[in-house]
Amino acid sequence: MSWCVIKSGDRLYGIEVDRVLEVLRNAAIEGVPVSPSGVAGLLNLRGQLVVALDVQQLAEGVSAGDRERVVAVVVSYGGESVALCVDSVIDVREISHEELAPIPSGSGVEDIGRMVTIDSERMVIGLDVDALIKRVGCVL
Repeated sequence: MSWCVIKSGDRLYGIEVDRVLEVLRNAAIEGVPVSPSGVAGLLNLRGQLVVALDVQQLAEGVSAGDRERVVAVVVSYGGESVALCVDSVIDVREISHEELAPIPSGSGVEDIGRMVTIDSERMVIGLDVDALIKRVGCVL
């Protein structure tokens, strides 16, 4: 299976390539006052407003703070587009079923990760995009 490997905070995550619609570097995210925790703001994607979520805050509970430069990985969610704000896209790679292992208990990502693999001594968490987005706690 092909995975888009991203970096958010100190962690690496993998998103199934067939969920990724596009990657925008230096995306301009406009903040929204009184937005739920985890919502970074809105992204104007060719005239369509797309909700932008802070992956680090949703996954780790740590706000990435105000970033002038951000990478937005636009994914499909229930027929809509949602932007996931991350630090960088590492690459796209094939990860075989033999390379996958269960999520370690106590890792704090059991509800948003489906499996892990080791990449050059670092764990890559297979991100369950739907579960991550549901952490926002509101309907997008």
